[in-house]
Amino acid sequence: MNPVRLWLVLIFIASAIMAYGENPTSPPLVLETDEVVLVRIDAAAPAGTINPLLYGLNTARWDESLFPYPADQMLLTCDRDAIRKVKEAGVTLLKYPGGNDADKYIWNDPANMKSEMDTEEYYAFLRTTGAVGFITANASESPELAAQWVEYCNRKHNYAIQLWEVGDEAWGSWADSHASGREYGNRFVRFARAMRAIDPTIQMAANMSLSESHQEWNRQALAALGQECNIITFTFFPLGRQAETDENLFTAPAKFREMFNTLQATVKAAIPDCADTMKYCCVGYNSVSSFPGPQTLSLGNGIYVGEMLGMFAETGTDMACLWAMHNYYPPRRGDFGFLSADGSNTPSYTYYVFRLMAHHFGGTLLSAQLTGASDKLRLFACRPDGGRLGVILLNKDPKKAYFVTIALENFQPAPTARIWRVSKSEFGSALPDLPVHGHAFRYLAPPYSITAIEFTAKSAVARPNLVRGAIAMASGYSETGPSFKPQSAIDGDPHTRWASPAWVSRDGTDEAWLTIDLVEPRQVAECRIIWGPQAATNFGVIVSEDGKRWRNVYQTDKGSGGTTTITFPPQTIRFIKIACTKGKRAISTYSIIDVELFGPEETVGAFN
Repeated sequence: MNPVRLWLVLIFIASAIMAYGENPTSPPLVLETDEVVLVRIDAAAPAGTINPLLYGLNTARWDESLFPYPADQMLLTCDRDAIRKVKEAGVTLLKYPGGNDADKYIWNDPANMKSEMDTEEYYAFLRTTGAVGFITANASESPELAAQWVEYCNRKHNYAIQLWEVGDEAWGSWADSHASGREYGNRFVRFARAMRAIDPTIQMAANMSLSESHQEWNRQALAALGQECNIITFTFFPLGRQAETDENLFTAPAKFREMFNTLQATVKAAIPDCADTMKYCCVGYNSVSSFPGPQTLSLGNGIYVGEMLGMFAETGTDMACLWAMHNYYPPRRGDFGFLSADGSNTPSYTYYVFRLMAHHFGGTLLSAQLTGASDKLRLFACRPDGGRLGVILLNKDPKKAYFVTIALENFQPAPTARIWRVSKSEFGSALPDLPVHGHAFRYLAPPYSITAIEFTAKSAVARPNLVRGAIAMASGYSETGPSFKPQSAIDGDPHTRWASPAWVSRDGTDEAWLTIDLVEPRQVAECRIIWGPQAATNFGVIVSEDGKRWRNVYQTDKGSGGTTTITFPPQTIRFIKIACTKGKRAISTYSIIDVELFGPEETVGAFN
């Protein structure tokens, strides 16, 4: 047997024995397949960078649900639920105004429907979600019209839209901007020069085809546009209406790799001077190419999207935009939409998988070596930062679960790993932490599921903040706003705070206190007070185990606000009180954004 395989098998057996030994009520270890799946991940062997702009989404001007009234009423009438869900999903890039429709849309036409999303509303969407903007200019109209759009966005309003594309799928006979490759390339040059005359800093994107049959079109277009292009865009919808099966869909990511490599080779041959700096963006991807059927709403489609996001990272794709935010098609009961278009914004499986990936797959890509792996399994690994290592595991088998042992090299994990999963009945919520034995971790991947596993380096494990789940009380609080109650001082939200009663003192000499009840006695060695805009100059910290007998651990008359960190010998307490006796003149004399309590240093990495 190969020495590496033997080593991994031994780790698998050892971890299985340990896992069963610690929980004798567990059923005996039974593999659901004949295969033993072993994964080796070297944390010190980077394989690339996962660009955060892979988590993009198409939004369309014809989407009448987001901003259904004129722009001057958007704060009153916008769909806050949809916008909140997009932000929570981790969307980093919003493409506008929407697919082939971009070559029909005249952005400043007074006849445009007020219920559709105009440029001002699109920018509000960007600001609220924190996403980067990416606009497709109508290639069927004049370069001057596109230049006026750049001027409106980046000169008149300072929207700072840096990413601009000329036309959508001009290589396709169905496209409104359809042209020969040479014609499109020449047209692109005219657009790029007119638009850059307004803002020289913008990046210009040209749309190419992944299809082998269109590579000659690509070559002609690239030869004509030359060095005016910064970004190559393309779309990927692998299935036709007669081939909508999960089996076909799961073969698509490997096909994408081949097609992407072919496109890169074409670019390198046609414009070699630009090849090394060229960026690539998949401006639209989903399963079926048009007229979606029920499969688009299936878990299989969600798993496919997860694998495509991993494949984009592996191929070095710089940006990607899922199609689309809202896009229901009643005739075939299909929905391309991230969220349902019926007003309820019900998330699809695609939404849940996208959110899982966006929050748990980023930073540095790591290579993962699989031994004895079924073709039904796919795994991606990453280092989000120096203190964490992440794994995304997909099981594309609709019936079988697989035991997978993950062995980590050059990474000392903490005793537990965090885990999240999307399956038929799970939607990305955190599951109970699982034990890690040394450098090995064993996991049973359920059928049709995608799982995110996060290991934390033992050296990076922070002491838990003991106030989580505690109860806060105070001598009083300000009623001039909704977020000034005592609990605001322990909710971990930097936008809320406890504030002492308003208009009590003219000179800052009123007394007030905040008490935290930890519910049960805990070992505490450090108190961190994050003051709000009104901080105490004179205050003390006293503690108690029973709420009756108190002892002082800190006293000062030189408080200066900011963050006050107080350390003391470890002691068992249940109550801690911050007693303020003097501050500065203000509406509320004292305010605290957050109080954090920690145990002794030796509790770091402790296994609970």
